[in-house]
Amino acid sequence: MFSQYWVGNVPGSTITAAQSVVLQGLGNVTATADEINNKFDGSKSYVALVSATYGAAYSILAADTGKTLLVPNSTANVTFSLPAEVAGLNYKIVYIGGAEDAEDWVITSGANANAFIGGLEHQDLDGDTIETVYSNGTTNAKLTLDKPGAGTEINLLCNGTKWYIWGRSVSATVPAFAVFA
Repeated sequence: MFSQYWVGNVPGSTITAAQSVVLQGLGNVTATADEINNKFDGSKSYVALVSATYGAAYSILAADTGKTLLVPNSTANVTFSLPAEVAGLNYKIVYIGGAEDAEDWVITSGANANAFIGGLEHQDLDGDTIETVYSNGTTNAKLTLDKPGAGTEINLLCNGTKWYIWGRSVSATVPAFAVFA
């Protein structure tokens, strides 16, 4: 029997790096202390983006895997750059502005070899047209969303070399996948 254990999911509880090594020694646990603590502390499960902090570019960090990125109205077109590919990295990007954004989003993996696989459901702003837009799965490493509106939610999951993508775009303009240039 094990002489040490830690109980997770207790509000305000955290484990140390040394404790995560003990947990890893038990088998089937490969998470770091930060990764384990992020799962236990709901306050670490999201990142609220404020226009003053990201300007025209936002680099999504590998350490932010599993988080929901809440994006308010922006003051400039914003490019979200995904981190280097590691199997299991996953993110959700959600538009939370008070009206249709006046700016565009671009989401990129940074290299055509790390293309998006999947697609999005697009709903135009007046709600009378719904269509599906797909990546080509081989070279489409960039997604452009023109002026996203309420209901826009993009999910990303890395398989180690490419990014699975799914979700919904709400906008007057259909989103577009393209090669990374």
